[in-house]
Amino acid sequence: MASNKVRILNREDGEEVSTFGTMGDQGGLFFGLHVVDVDSQGNIYTGEVFSGQRIQRFVPADSPRGQLLVQLSNME
Repeated sequence: MASNKVRILNREDGEEVSTFGTMGDQGGLFFGLHVVDVDSQGNIYTGEVFSGQRIQRFVPADSPRGQLLVQLSNME
């Protein structure tokens, strides 16, 4: 059974430091999470198999775009 959750691990000791996501088919949620990758700028890419084979990109919270997205979400 899939957890539909991304787990962030400490590279040195493998300890979990953060998680995000839950089951759903809207943006930021996962339905059939199948693959996760990270690029050199810290963007996280996820691929799903049941949600129309969707790919999502998550930007680091401390990046300029991440800060803007946090500000916009706080306005709601």
